[in-house]
Amino acid sequence: MTRRVVQALCCGGALLAAAAHAQCPAQATRLQSLALEQARPALELSARLQRCERSVYVVRARAGQAIVARLEASEGTAYVDLLPPAAGAAPLFVGARSGAHLRQRLAADGEYRLVVYPVPEGASGGRPVRYTLRVALDAAAASTPAMAAEAGFERTLSRQGITFYVSTQGVGATRRLRIAPRGLEVDNRPVERLIEGRVTDAVIEDLNADGSPEVYVFVRDAHAAASLVAYAANRRRSLSEIHLPPLDAVPADAEGYAGHDEFALNGRSLRRSFPVFEQGRRTPRTRQLQYTLHAGEAGWVLRRRGARTD
Repeated sequence: MTRRVVQALCCGGALLAAAAHAQCPAQATRLQSLALEQARPALELSARLQRCERSVYVVRARAGQAIVARLEASEGTAYVDLLPPAAGAAPLFVGARSGAHLRQRLAADGEYRLVVYPVPEGASGGRPVRYTLRVALDAAAASTPAMAAEAGFERTLSRQGITFYVSTQGVGATRRLRIAPRGLEVDNRPVERLIEGRVTDAVIEDLNADGSPEVYVFVRDAHAAASLVAYAANRRRSLSEIHLPPLDAVPADAEGYAGHDEFALNGRSLRRSFPVFEQGRRTPRTRQLQYTLHAGEAGWVLRRRGARTD
């Protein structure tokens, strides 16, 4: 590994970590190659970093495999980023944004870098960081798109001091979804429920700007129909379910619907969009529905605020 590549690793991993890197113009980097193979697919690494130190762990992997890592700091606060083989390319995972637990399916062969670094001095007081990093390489990873669809989902999401760990278990049409919160003041028990299909994404947001975040989990079934599982951190105390009204609650909204939904958070609203079908054929038109979050009689509700067809 060239000196230029090492310097690139020291100076970046994520835009969100730029403040930390900027405070350390002469950073010390600990570089270590990890031999993850079938005989030893997982490792546990512990180290202590000063404010301007970085640990870089190099993992050689193949396309279709998955790198799984969990970072735990017993002293101070640290982040972990995952960088692709190409020097200067955007990070695949940014710990400052997405949490301390990553599972990343890899698109190409090469040497991937896990970069562990402290938080900026202003946030941590420049204290040393002591951490443990658990790294595993999924040697039995999917080798085809169909097999990849069977892989479980794992993501850690944090906002406003509250964390949600979202994961699924099982394969096939029915799976078990688990949402484990951390940081709630009263009840941090996880919630579990069966879902039809697989999770395509999970995001955290505060749509109603009340200082208590929500977690939104997007699910797609075998017929390309999407659904939503969502919970709010009710006054930062416990989880309350968020209800999305059925599409046919407004008959005109469901006209021409045949799946292929896409959900997205847009400012203070949730957007649901899907192509319009006529006589079983997809047309160029797309329908978009907007929802905003409100307190209901039992939990929270997403109320329809408007619709348009383009």
